[in-house]
Amino acid sequence: MPKTEPVTGGKLSFLQKFTYGMGNMGGNFVNLAFSLFILKRFDAYGPYIWFSIIMLAGRIVDSIADPLIGYWSDRTQTRWGRRIPFMMFGGIPLCIVFFLIWVVPLNVFPSGSTALFVYLCFLMGAFWFLFTAVCCPYLALLPEIANSEHERLELAEYMAVFMLVSSGVVMILLPVLKDSFGYVGMALIVAGMTAVSIYSPVITIKERYARKPEDYGILTALKWTFSNKAFVIYVVSSVFLQISFQTIIMSMEMIVTVILGKPGSYMGIIMGGAGLVAVISFFLINGLAEKYDKRKIYMIGMGIFVLLLPFIFFFGQYDLSINLAFIGIHYVISELAVAFVVFGLTGFPIAVLMVLPPTILADIIDLDELNTGERREAMYFGAQGFLQKGGLGLCGFIIGVLFQLYGASVDRHLGLDLLGPVTSFFMIIGFIIFLWYPLDNKRVAEIKKQLKKRKEAAPA
Repeated sequence: MPKTEPVTGGKLSFLQKFTYGMGNMGGNFVNLAFSLFILKRFDAYGPYIWFSIIMLAGRIVDSIADPLIGYWSDRTQTRWGRRIPFMMFGGIPLCIVFFLIWVVPLNVFPSGSTALFVYLCFLMGAFWFLFTAVCCPYLALLPEIANSEHERLELAEYMAVFMLVSSGVVMILLPVLKDSFGYVGMALIVAGMTAVSIYSPVITIKERYARKPEDYGILTALKWTFSNKAFVIYVVSSVFLQISFQTIIMSMEMIVTVILGKPGSYMGIIMGGAGLVAVISFFLINGLAEKYDKRKIYMIGMGIFVLLLPFIFFFGQYDLSINLAFIGIHYVISELAVAFVVFGLTGFPIAVLMVLPPTILADIIDLDELNTGERREAMYFGAQGFLQKGGLGLCGFIIGVLFQLYGASVDRHLGLDLLGPVTSFFMIIGFIIFLWYPLDNKRVAEIKKQLKKRKEAAPA
C-alpha cells in the first residue's frame, strides 16, 4: 500500500486551530446571506417560478463541480500543497461574483426580461462553482491536519463556533445594514468579511503533502467513493437533513415579516435563543462525542428537529392563551414568543449538525484509506457536495411551488405555514436512513489502529 503523510508536523498550534475555524466563516457569510435575502431580492427580478428554476440551475452546476473539484484537488501537486491553492486563487473571484448578484443593472437587464433570466442563471452558476472551488478543499484539510479524534473534534468545534458567530452577524447585523445601505452596501460588506475569513487559514496552514498520488481516473475515484457503504448511508441521510434545514433558513425572512408581522431585523432576535443554546451545546457535544457513540448523538439531534419543525405551521394560526381566572391571571402568549421558544429549542440539534458531520466524514475517509491505500479527502467532500447541493436545489423549488400554490402573503400564507410539516417529513426520511450507519466508536477505533500499524510497517 502507498504511504501517506500528514500535512503538518506534530500537533496543531492554537493559531492554526483558530484560523482554520475562522475559515469556515467565509463560506457561511456568503451562503447564509444568500439564503436569507435572495428570495426577497428576487421581488425586483422576476416571478417566484424564476427563483425555483434559477436556484435549481445554480445548484446543478454546484453539484457537478463538487466531485470535479474534489478529484482535481486530491491530485494537485504544488509548492503550496493540494488544498491551499484553490482557496488562494478562488477566494477573490467568489467575493466578486457574490457582490454582482445583488447589484444587477436593471437598466441593462430589465426586470422580467429573458436577458435578465439568462444573466442570473450565469451568475448563479459562477457563484456556486467558485463556492465549491474554495469550500471543498478547505473542508478536505480537516482530516489531513488533524489525525487524532480529539483534534478533529476540536477543529470541528472551532468551525462550529465561527459558523455560529458568522450566523449571528448575518442575522443581526445584515438586516440593519440592508435597511441602511441597501443591497449594494450589504453585499460589499459581506464580500469583505468573506475575503478576510477565507485567507486566514491560507496564511497559517502550511501543507507538506509531497507524495505523488496513484494513477486513477475520476470514474475510478467515484466508484471507490460510492462503494463505501458507510459513506452512502451517511450522505443520503444528510441530503434529506440539509433539504429540511436549508428550506427553513431560506424562508426565515418571510416567516418573520409575513407570518409574524415584524421587520427583518427581528430574525436576529428570534434566532438569538437558538444561538445561545447552540453555544452552550458545543461544549456539551464535544464531551459527549468523546465518551459516547457519535451515531446516537447525531440521531438525537435529528429527532429533536423532527419534533420541533411542525410547530411552524401554528405560527400563523393561533396565539396561545393562558387563562387562570381563579387567581386573576389571563395572559396571551404572542406568536413571536412562540417562535422564539421553538427556534431556541433548535439550538442543541443545530449544534449537533454543526459539530459532528465533519468528524463523521473523517471517520469514513479513514475507512477509505484502509480499503484503498489513498488519502482522498477532497473527493469525499466533493461527492458529499454533489449529492447535498443537488438536493439543496430542491429547496428553492419546494419554496417556489408552495408559495405559488398556497401563497406567501399576509392575507394568504398557507404556503409558509406548510414549511414546518413538509420539512419535518424530509427530516424523518433522513433519520430512518441513518439507522443503518455502520461505524460505531468501536469500529472507528479499530480502523485507526490498523492504519497506524500499516504506516509504522511501511518503508520510509
